[in-house]
Amino acid sequence: PINNEENGTSAKPTAGDNGTHRTCSKMYPPLVLFSLTMLSAVAVYSSYMTVLGTNNKLTLLEFRRKDIPPTPTSASMNIFYNLFIPDGAGAGHATRVLREQLGQVAKSLRVLQINPRNKTSAQIHSAVVYFNLIGNDEAFPAKNIQELCSQLHSRLSCKQIGYYKTASESVTLQDMYDFCQHEDAANLRVSYIHSKGSYHQTNLNENWRRSLTEATLHQDCLVPPDDRCDVCGAQFYTRFATMYPGNMWTARCSYVKKLLPPMEGGEDDVKKEESVKTFLKYRVWGQLSANLHPDNADFFGLGRYRLEHWIGSHPDIQPCELHSQSTTFKRMTQNIRIYHRWGMGPRREGLFEDRKVHNILWNNPDAQFREYFYLPGNLLKWFTLYGSKGVPAPDSWVWNAFPAEYHSAFVSTNDESNTFQIDDEFEQAFSGSISPLVVFYHISLPEGRTAEALDSLKTQLGVLTHSQQPTILYYSVAGEASLETDLLISNACHGQPNHIMCQKLNEVASPEAGGETLQYLQNFCLAKPSLSVTYMSNWLPGMKADDFRALTTVVTSNVCLKSHENAMFAEFYPLPFNHFVGNMFSATCDYVKELLPPRRFETAMNQIAGDTLISHLRGIFTAELFSFTPQNLGLEQYSVEHWIGSHPDLKPCDAAPMNSISESSNEVFDFLWAQAPRRSSAPLGLLSQERETKVLEKPDIVLREYYYLAGNYFRWYKLYNKSPPSSSWIWQRFPNGEMWMDGVPDFMDQVL
Repeated sequence: PINNEENGTSAKPTAGDNGTHRTCSKMYPPLVLFSLTMLSAVAVYSSYMTVLGTNNKLTLLEFRRKDIPPTPTSASMNIFYNLFIPDGAGAGHATRVLREQLGQVAKSLRVLQINPRNKTSAQIHSAVVYFNLIGNDEAFPAKNIQELCSQLHSRLSCKQIGYYKTASESVTLQDMYDFCQHEDAANLRVSYIHSKGSYHQTNLNENWRRSLTEATLHQDCLVPPDDRCDVCGAQFYTRFATMYPGNMWTARCSYVKKLLPPMEGGEDDVKKEESVKTFLKYRVWGQLSANLHPDNADFFGLGRYRLEHWIGSHPDIQPCELHSQSTTFKRMTQNIRIYHRWGMGPRREGLFEDRKVHNILWNNPDAQFREYFYLPGNLLKWFTLYGSKGVPAPDSWVWNAFPAEYHSAFVSTNDESNTFQIDDEFEQAFSGSISPLVVFYHISLPEGRTAEALDSLKTQLGVLTHSQQPTILYYSVAGEASLETDLLISNACHGQPNHIMCQKLNEVASPEAGGETLQYLQNFCLAKPSLSVTYMSNWLPGMKADDFRALTTVVTSNVCLKSHENAMFAEFYPLPFNHFVGNMFSATCDYVKELLPPRRFETAMNQIAGDTLISHLRGIFTAELFSFTPQNLGLEQYSVEHWIGSHPDLKPCDAAPMNSISESSNEVFDFLWAQAPRRSSAPLGLLSQERETKVLEKPDIVLREYYYLAGNYFRWYKLYNKSPPSSSWIWQRFPNGEMWMDGVPDFMDQVL
């Protein structure tokens, strides 16, 4: 549980008085208002439950709505105030903060009346403070707040929007956002302040709050000298985000309308986290980096820190600021020589960044191009949050505010499924007395290494032609096919002995494409669920011809599929994920048809990778056994290596000798099938026994280790919404297996 004065959360939601509703029956029927109220409460609390990771049953926050939402008026100042008053001794300090900030509002109103921006105007200025009270509603009741406002200034009105026992700043920001949706509010400016430091009384918080409140309500922010300004506050920064530190500002409603709704669990919350997931995946690939700041939630705008990033989250923002450039953040928080010199932004760059790293990046254009806290990260956030509207205008300030020239285009490709049709000749083979071996062969021809790929192709086709079993060979060619390729396949399919029937599935330009052949394989299994299939590939860089021959012999033998297993490999390993040497296998169609289609699987694995990296950032998962790499996470083309072993119903066996094929110097192998896993945890060279032993000595790490059951469970439920059966090999093979198995019936997908 979070206890923080900035967002007004207290230690724990409490049960008790659910409050009353005072409604205007002509505007909102009671049932509609009740439904909206309950939905709002659920949205707030569900977000907290997600962040905290609790397994408790959901209970609604104690929640009371006092009045109907605010609507535009003729007031000169429309201020939204997030007020948190804690229980206990801290309530006295919080009420002093309240009095001080309302006093600053009244002072600003008097200045606005004495020195109006429009000298010829005879307008009588007024102010309305719309406030949400969070926490303790007895120390300074709403009625007393309203009376205080009237005492401070005759034209200062304070109106309570709502009361929350527990809530964040999002409730007040959402009220302000809703206010700005009114057509009458398009040309209005709204101010946002909060009772910073109302729980933790420190000199820094006191100075910071006073400076932020003063700047937000200053005449130059309420009515900027340059009307281009959309948002005005004390200080605007472009790093670590485009933001006003401390989160107090005055903004034009027409700009606020462009933003996503800030309520927790809403669109902004979900998409902001999605943008961070996307970055973390790009970082695993080595395409982006984040050198200027450490991996902290505040720098990425996760959790409650998202709300501080919210007002500056749109690329259309035209920022301005009140403090002079000589007034640094440190001076502001220490109340040292604060000078006002209004100007359009941005005029500042980094906040709390490593200057040494910054100086290194400044002389490295390639590093600038990849740095998340420069333009790449902002573009990623804008595209994720706002889609096509997230592209900055050609004349936007953002192109000049960050180092490195950056041009990006996102291209989506069509993902149509391949249908599978079995011709009449092949159908006759399936109805014969001897069931044919059905092979799906992915032939890859990488540019510059075609000779090596053709040697492997020749070796594998040799295994098939020397077999006595009738064979149906479906094949795809990825890369640049040649006359030699066609000749090798033709000789295998039409030579002697003539027991191989061949059909070309497709031909693609990219040698890395692999999911297409698996998609054909699964479509075949959907048509023939009683059969078995074999998947082969000719591209395993560095593998000797004899090793290739051995692997191919194993997977085409199908020796252990005649027992109770559903997938057979040459060598099976459970770490870093359930996989097999060479990504070649035989499997029952009854098992294959239960897997996600390969294209959907790749999309799901990309999503899971983002969730995993976020969870690791938050300390939910550990990664002590292996680092996060595209291959270990199953990103993009690496998803094909995870696919066959991804289902919790997997029952593997392997048939290679106990010494790994790659370790053996023999040209002749004696194959004996056995239920897997029966080897070390991971292939030779990937994980030392010493490293795994050290991890196993740390129970808390083992329980959260992504490469053990924590990560497997996470994937199983994300992909298939189920766990392994009680008879599975999983429970004996992984640490704490019995404990995990016992937790499943009670907690299901919440077992993590």
